[in-house]
Amino acid sequence: MATRMQQRRGTASQWTTANTILAAGEIGFETDTNQFKIGDGTTAWSSLPYFKNLEDLGANLDDYVLVELLGEPNGVATLDATGKLADGQIPDTIHGPTGPTGPTGPIGPTGADGVMGPEGPQGETGDQGETGPTGPTGPQGTDIHFAGSVADVASLPSSGNEVNDAYIVDANGNLYVWNGTSWTDAGQIVGPQGETGPTGPTGPEGPLGGVFYVSATQPTTTVDGSVWFQEGTGLSYVYVADDSSWELLNMFGPTGPQGQVGPTGPQGATGDTGPTGPVGNVGPTGPIGATGPQGDQGLQGAQGDQGDLGPTGPQGEMGPTGPQGSLGPTGPQGPTGPIGPTGPTGADSTVAGPTGPTGATGPQGVAGEDSTVPGPTGPTGPTGPQGSFGGATFDYTYDSETSHPETLPDGVLRLNNSDLTLATVLYIDFLDDASVNVYNFLQTIDDSTSAVKGSFKLYKKSAPDDFVFFNIVGEHTHATDHFDVPVAYVTGSVSSFSDNEDVLITFARTGDIGDTGPTGPTGPAGATGPTGPQGNAGPTGPTGPAGADSPTVVSIVSATDNYSVTAADKNKMIKITSSSAKTVTFPTISTEPTLEVGMTFTIAQMGTGRLTMTPASSAVVYTTPGNKTRAQYSTVSALYLGSNEWLVSGDLAV
Repeated sequence: MATRMQQRRGTASQWTTANTILAAGEIGFETDTNQFKIGDGTTAWSSLPYFKNLEDLGANLDDYVLVELLGEPNGVATLDATGKLADGQIPDTIHGPTGPTGPTGPIGPTGADGVMGPEGPQGETGDQGETGPTGPTGPQGTDIHFAGSVADVASLPSSGNEVNDAYIVDANGNLYVWNGTSWTDAGQIVGPQGETGPTGPTGPEGPLGGVFYVSATQPTTTVDGSVWFQEGTGLSYVYVADDSSWELLNMFGPTGPQGQVGPTGPQGATGDTGPTGPVGNVGPTGPIGATGPQGDQGLQGAQGDQGDLGPTGPQGEMGPTGPQGSLGPTGPQGPTGPIGPTGPTGADSTVAGPTGPTGATGPQGVAGEDSTVPGPTGPTGPTGPQGSFGGATFDYTYDSETSHPETLPDGVLRLNNSDLTLATVLYIDFLDDASVNVYNFLQTIDDSTSAVKGSFKLYKKSAPDDFVFFNIVGEHTHATDHFDVPVAYVTGSVSSFSDNEDVLITFARTGDIGDTGPTGPTGPAGATGPTGPQGNAGPTGPTGPAGADSPTVVSIVSATDNYSVTAADKNKMIKITSSSAKTVTFPTISTEPTLEVGMTFTIAQMGTGRLTMTPASSAVVYTTPGNKTRAQYSTVSALYLGSNEWLVSGDLAV
């Protein structure tokens, strides 16, 4: 088999840059000049001379002479510093005729392997080889069960997992898979960001959107989807073009059935007897007392008038027929005699005749006067069936962790104690398992002015009889994506739930403290009691907080550029008209020190440029589902919550 030998090679610039020292007898070839050098084992490349072959010498071969011819007869000139003579100065007589070709010498022995040269440059890519045969089908892969995402590795659940359960850790974007005893890091599963696709064509112009109205009287608009906030009543309506009517917007569902009465709390300890207070005003008239005992029998009434004569009784039965007499001779027919007088009335029979049939019912008599003696109380009716707890119900997943979370996954709630009877805080995400947003509903409960703002029943979806019942006993705290709600345990049938238990939570809001009822009529003056000792004057109570401003729009502010809200804009509508996108910035109390909790502001996008709701530095703006107005004529309402927090709601989009 033939052996191919390849020399060390490269371009002239590559050799110059490397300045390699070739081994003794090793050849280095320049691929772009077709020249080569032979190393001596000590001299660097740039100092080695190029090897001269016949091609390099070419027609100038006659310019060279052997050194031993110098100074010989025949007039050989002296060579210059390079050993050359000028062209045409070497006589032809120096060259003899060309001799015959000598025999080919024997092949010399193979030299020793040279030192391995540096790796040559990458050769050109060869032709595509033929496609190999299809390999055998690999074994069936193992499914993973994607269970959700957690904030960091420490938040991965340590119990309740099944083999191949998987979570994405937000902190590093890696997928972690449960192998039965621990979590395995499977690395990144998200591919690189794809290139931005081309901009699609502009769609056709959409229909005119609804308009937001604030007035005491009904607007005359016919634009479908328009919203009317009625001053004075606080009610909101939406215009339905198909029915040509304004429909009331109802934020809540129908009232649920009456829930069961909670158990009576334990009797509190008797407090110390306080000092005698001043004589109070005469109280209202007490309720009517119970009916007294039955009075004595009244006197005999006077004899009533003689009643009318009753109708004649029915004809009595005929008496029995006497025995048959013997037949006498028939006499001639005599004339009929006159009717004799009526005989005297016989004595009353001592034998009662049969009762005659019942006569027809007589006409209804005149109603008598109302009795002054009440009739007896009827029996108490049976107790109705027990009603279920009513309110708004949401679907959540129970998390057995008890620590205070920085964030919560969507659809998750937890309590701050694994023993549910000892829990005092509910942590609940803004979104339930069905992505229903409970933010506004819980805000409504938080707005209750009662000490107990509401209550909720938490129970298993698969076993509703396994439940706990809590009261909401204070104002909740806003976190990034959830509420911290102060609660107090009331009753229940269980003291714990399993981790990742599918549960339902039903909320009911406590009504606000009612207005003071009207003053009752003055009761009759009671007997004057003894004058009590004069009590000490009590301290003057603190002045109550100012009530929240009404959301009524009192004036309009027009703008065409980015806008920064100020406290002076409260109860105003800010109209921004622009064909390009603009921002609305909400301030902090440090830049607007006159901001007060409950101040409201209305913002309207009057142009085609969308408006972005943006917090100033250190401020927080809560929005859903996005922080931009949806389209031209979209209207939003901003409410200052205090602590540099804002709630913006209305016609928003991503």
